[in-house]
Amino acid sequence: MNNLQTLVGELKKITSQLVTFIDEQNIEPALELVERRLIILDKLRQLSDEHSEYKEQLQSFARDLLPLEQELIVKIEQQKTLLATQISKLNRVKKTKN
Repeated sequence: MNNLQTLVGELKKITSQLVTFIDEQNIEPALELVERRLIILDKLRQLSDEHSEYKEQLQSFARDLLPLEQELIVKIEQQKTLLATQISKLNRVKKTKN
């Protein structure tokens, strides 16, 4: 297995784990995975820049990964909305106590 395949495999695995962590509101591990994803994405970009023969494979991979990325965005938006609702409720409770 070449470096490209290793990185792509790891990125798929991490992205799937990230969706799970976001669903579970498991923030610390999710943040660690986001950082790891950024490192892998940068390495993939470097590989693409250095090896033009990988560009087509990476484009295909990006198309394949798109649905999972879109699911990830939806999950993050849902959690963002949930968090905003919880903060709003806490603010109202705090105001009624004062």
